Amino acid sequence: MQFFKYSVPIAFLVGTIAWIMLGTSYEEVPYDSRVYITFAAAIFSGVIAFVLFRKEKEEKIDEKK
Repeated sequence: MQFFKYSVPIAFLVGTIAWIMLGTSYEEVPYDSRVYITFAAAIFSGVIAFVLFRKEKEEKIDEKK
């Protein structure tokens, strides 16, 4: 559930910003390359967010020792 809390909104935000930047500042880039770059940026940022924001499992302390 942590994946949907952080990774998907971050991926959506990065994808949107990438699409806007490629459309305004880099018009010479072909359309299909813009799509590939945008998807790659969104997926890459989603994976990084998932790795950085995942909740570590608490280590159980053995009380018997």
